[in-house]
Amino acid sequence: MQTRIQRLVTAYETARLTRRELLRALALAGTSSALVGRSLSARTRPQLLQARSMRNVSVDVSDLQRSVRFYQQLFDVSAVRTLPSSGGGAYGLDFNGRLITLHPQPTGGVITDFSIGVDDFRAGRDGAAIRAAGYEVVASADDHLFVSDPDGIRVQITDADYTAACPSCPPPPAEAAGLSGGSDPLFQARTLNHVSMGVSDQRASVAFYQDLFGLGAPRPLLPPGAGILGLDINESYLSLSPAGARAGTITHFCVGVADFDLERDMARIRALGLRVRELTPGANNQTVYVNDPDGLSVQIVADTWKSLCPDCDPAPFE
Repeated sequence: MQTRIQRLVTAYETARLTRRELLRALALAGTSSALVGRSLSARTRPQLLQARSMRNVSVDVSDLQRSVRFYQQLFDVSAVRTLPSSGGGAYGLDFNGRLITLHPQPTGGVITDFSIGVDDFRAGRDGAAIRAAGYEVVASADDHLFVSDPDGIRVQITDADYTAACPSCPPPPAEAAGLSGGSDPLFQARTLNHVSMGVSDQRASVAFYQDLFGLGAPRPLLPPGAGILGLDINESYLSLSPAGARAGTITHFCVGVADFDLERDMARIRALGLRVRELTPGANNQTVYVNDPDGLSVQIVADTWKSLCPDCDPAPFE
């Protein structure tokens, strides 16, 4: 931490950072700014990046049309549209201000990244402060940037109202563009409830997401004894599993839907010919998992649900 502070102060003294940028970077690093004559708590959460919602999850798919049909059967998503992408070939399905991004690849079934929307995002200003605080910005554009967490998971940072709009983008491939928004989807999708990831060091990951996004204390998640921790972002949360769960991998994402009923909706999903991969019953854990066409697990829950574990031990640290 001291090395990071020294780098920030040196950047300020050599006019590479303004006073305002220094204060924000110090807050982002969770440290005191007494060095520059302004009192901040040693655990002040950053004001530069204040997370508001989970905006997007990006998935590699081996067959675009097949995956579009899968999501349109389940959720009231839009017709597929082309998204801005540095390499081309990114497509989006919208719902309730969120989106699922599909990247056609030879091998699908991989969640490549997710997006957190923050207050008053400005790519240039916020990217400079993130770098000054000692974090690496791995990619950036006018309306977003990417950072890597301690295990290399890519996290997109955008404005809280980000939609990846692209009026000048070409239409999607004809075979995918012909699909409508789905005539009778099973669910009204409302939220990206959570993403679940394996981490090698929970303390380091918690600190990263707290310091970068102003998140609160971690809380234990179901099931008891699993050691899984959650970090809340309003109606969404991040699920951090300990090292045994494939560190550096986003294992699944979860969609919150309206009017969810476990028994009824299990039967409705099976009636579509889809595979229900796993069920985790219980009064506090009403969820269903469905495999997408590439075998990726997609979890479905009520839009008001969060994984609560009243019988779990407290989080081992704050």
